[in-house]
Amino acid sequence: MLKIIVMAMLALGCVGCFSIPDTEEELRSNAYKIDQYCSPLSFADTYSVVARNTARCHAQNEDALVPAAGLFIPLSTQDIVKGEITSPNQIAKILVEYKNPVEGGFLQAIDIMATESCPAEVSVYVLNDTKKWLSASASVLKWLNGDSESCFALF
Repeated sequence: MLKIIVMAMLALGCVGCFSIPDTEEELRSNAYKIDQYCSPLSFADTYSVVARNTARCHAQNEDALVPAAGLFIPLSTQDIVKGEITSPNQIAKILVEYKNPVEGGFLQAIDIMATESCPAEVSVYVLNDTKKWLSASASVLKWLNGDSESCFALF
C-alpha cells in the first residue's frame, strides 16, 4: 500500500516534467527523436534479439518474463512489452506500455523493416532526452552487435 502511495505522489509531482503518451500514435508523432540503425542480423534474428532484450530490461530479470501470443510480460514491473510481425516477415514492431492505476501510457516504440539496402532497418522512437531513454536507444545498437548485458540506465 505504501508503495502505491509513494508512486502516486511521484507521478503527481512529476506531471509538469513530461507526460507519458497515451497512445502508440502519440508517441510516434511526438517522439523526442528517432534513432535509426541498420542491423547486421537477418530480419527474424533482429526482431528476436530486440524483443527479448527489451523485455529483459523492463523485467530486470530474464526469468521473470512470461511470453504469450506476441506479448512479453515482465512480472517484476508494470511494463508490458508487445511484439508483432506483419506483412510476412517484412515489418515488425515492439512496444513498451506502462500500466499503473495513476498514470499509464507508451514508453517506447521500436520498428523493424526489411529493406533492399539493409536486412533489417531498426527505428527507435526516443521518448525524451533523459539518460534512461537515450541509453535505452543506444542499447538497441549494442544488442544488434552481440551485447546481451546492456539495458537502460536510470541515472
